[in-house]
Amino acid sequence: MADKEFNMEELRRELQEAVEESEREMSETAENTAETEPDPAADGNEAENVPAQDPAEEAVNTVENAAETTTGTAGDNAADAAAGITENVADTVTGAAGNAAAGITENAADIVTGAAENEAENPENPGSTKEFPVREIEEAEEIVAVTTEPLKAEKYEDLEAEKAAQEAKAAQEAKAAQAVAARQAAIAAEKEAAAAAKEAGKGLPFPDQPGVTDAFDRDAITAAVMASHEKVALETEERARAEVRREKKKKRRRRTARNLGLTFLLLLLLAGIAGGAYYYMVRYYSTRFLSGTIINGKDVSGMTTAEVKQDLFGVADTYQLTIKERGGVTEELTSKQLGRSYIDNSQVETIMEEQENEKWLFHMSDQKIYEVSFDMAYDKKLAQDAIDHLECFVGPGITAPKDAKLSTDKDGTYIVTPEEEGNTLDEEKAKAMIVAALDEAAPEVDLEEGDCYLKPEVYRDDARLNKRADSWNAYLSVNVTYTFGDKSETVNAETVRPYITDNGYDVILATDWVKTLVYAWGQKYDSFGLEREFTTHDGVTIKIPAGGDYGWCINKEKTIEDVTDCILNGTTGTREPIWLFRAMGWDNNDITGTYCEVSIPDQHLWCYKNGVCVMDTDVVTGKPTPERMTFTGCYAIDGKKRDATLGRLDVQGYASPVSFWLPFNGGEGLHDAPWRSNFGGDIYKSNGSHGCVNIPEEKMETIFNALEIGNAVIVYDDKTPVSSAVSAEPAAEGGEDSNG
Repeated sequence: MADKEFNMEELRRELQEAVEESEREMSETAENTAETEPDPAADGNEAENVPAQDPAEEAVNTVENAAETTTGTAGDNAADAAAGITENVADTVTGAAGNAAAGITENAADIVTGAAENEAENPENPGSTKEFPVREIEEAEEIVAVTTEPLKAEKYEDLEAEKAAQEAKAAQEAKAAQAVAARQAAIAAEKEAAAAAKEAGKGLPFPDQPGVTDAFDRDAITAAVMASHEKVALETEERARAEVRREKKKKRRRRTARNLGLTFLLLLLLAGIAGGAYYYMVRYYSTRFLSGTIINGKDVSGMTTAEVKQDLFGVADTYQLTIKERGGVTEELTSKQLGRSYIDNSQVETIMEEQENEKWLFHMSDQKIYEVSFDMAYDKKLAQDAIDHLECFVGPGITAPKDAKLSTDKDGTYIVTPEEEGNTLDEEKAKAMIVAALDEAAPEVDLEEGDCYLKPEVYRDDARLNKRADSWNAYLSVNVTYTFGDKSETVNAETVRPYITDNGYDVILATDWVKTLVYAWGQKYDSFGLEREFTTHDGVTIKIPAGGDYGWCINKEKTIEDVTDCILNGTTGTREPIWLFRAMGWDNNDITGTYCEVSIPDQHLWCYKNGVCVMDTDVVTGKPTPERMTFTGCYAIDGKKRDATLGRLDVQGYASPVSFWLPFNGGEGLHDAPWRSNFGGDIYKSNGSHGCVNIPEEKMETIFNALEIGNAVIVYDDKTPVSSAVSAEPAAEGGEDSNG
């Protein structure tokens, strides 16, 4: 087929070259004819005088004109036919037939073109006619036969179809040869008729070819040849296709008959096989479990009783009990340790006997579920010994549970220390649980879930425990400071802790120690009516005997209550004790800088205001008798009054009006004495007052204005110094203590 395709391509090239050469030659001939032909427009009369043309010459002119026309048309057709051959050479049978027709057209065009060329080359012999090239026509017919080769066997399904195709091809080629022979005879006849017509000077019509009026009408002849051969090719192709269809139909009938026979034989064979297979499976399932048999949740299809028992009950050899303990610890008891073995009760064999193995086919999509029980025996003595030696009972890592408790952190605060679970087992309960698991052949036992561990008695969320912690922290949270001038006493956790007791249920704070504490403060800071040291106007420190009503005095009962409340409530901050009596301050041994000093031996008075002596004067004190003496001691001015009358005639036997009155010890006080003209010396011994300190009237007003209620009046009659230390000033500068 490759060689044929090559020849077709070669033919197309040759046709193209022939057309191009013919066009060039015809073009040259036309130019020469134009040069020699007279111009009819040059002389109109000459045209009328031209003699009549001989019929033979007229035929020659007709052939030349036909050759020119055919050359152009045939050239175009040849180019189109060559393109068609190139595009369709690989087509199917229909395409191949079309290509063959196109090839015939090309050769026919080439034949006519050649004839036209011959006429052009021999213009002087118009009557000569080149014989038709029968050989070229035969080659064209051979091309028709070759282009039908795609009807080969590969277009059909098997060898038989290929054979039919080859036979159809041979028939087609024979018919094509007949067509060529008939055409050759027709061409020969046409040649003879054309020659005779030329001699007679007239055209010969072709009754079977409408439109052909002259044997040298080459365009018509070419079209007739092409149409004839195309018709032959189409008829040949159609007959070949019809033959192929008939062969296919015969093949299908033969195949259908063969398939029916084979199907029947196959059905007989399958029936025999199915019957044999069925009885084989009946025997097979006589010793094996049917498909879909489930025992104890396991699919035992196709297994023997021995295999099932080994699979289900062979666990006796590999059984072990896993004991889960606290903290993720596990221990195992194996079948070997337990002396464990299986006791066969034949339940598996019973299931095998009851199954209907002849109905095996119906069990392919069905299930039968069975549950069998079996007994496992183990050596009780071996098991108990193995249990007793478990680490959870005798191991070194066993710790006892611990209760949650109170403890203190770094800052002394009480906290609840959480309980410790430990890992000590309730042996009786734990061992009983393990034995029960062995009896049930359980794979594991969890001692934690079984509540087998001893527990703490007190946990971190215990209400009583947390209340105790709160009580401790409340008592110890007290931090209160009591001030005493520039000194202070603090009650805090360290003060309270020794007096708190905890019996494990309640936290108890003893309060009797608070009374002791407050009384100790009184002994340390109370000065009311007590003996005291005093620095006189001349810097001598003397002792003032007990007596008088000036100084500090704690109200013991109320202060005890206050301190107790502060402890119970966890009070913090600074506060003062509750006073029964208050001095004017804490400086100068609580006398401060404003006071009045009276010396009985010197019968003299010194009055200080903010540490500065604003007045000193001679005075007259009480007559030194038990009834009229002036009492010594440190007193507080109890009142301050102008224009007072001292004494009552009906009681004291006198009534003395004064301008300034400052009482400090009941009926005793400082006042002016307008009835006296002399003061100081020893007057008091014989004409002393009734206990008051008489002061000159002109000086009493200054003293009255300098002193206020509460200021101290120190009266002494013993000037014995306590030590030799001499103070430069009797009192410190700076005024009264603002705390008084």
